Amino acid sequence: MISANNIRSWIVQRNPNAMMHSQRHVRGFMKRFVTSFLSNQSGATAIEYGLIAALIAVAAIAAMTTLGTKLGGTFNNVSNQL
Repeated sequence: MISANNIRSWIVQRNPNAMMHSQRHVRGFMKRFVTSFLSNQSGATAIEYGLIAALIAVAAIAAMTTLGTKLGGTFNNVSNQL
């Protein structure tokens, strides 16, 4: 039966340094990945734009609600006077 240990043993028999090279490769990849992830600012910028858009939406809804109430009162006054 083929298992991970059998494969690992076969690789080490063919090239004793293969596992060490593989582990170094994985560590190097992870180091580059983490460094790239931490230095990437595009996600933070997208979140900031989303928060700004949400704030503008809340302000617009509040303004329109107030304006709508006042405008409704104005139309009622005009309607009553006609």
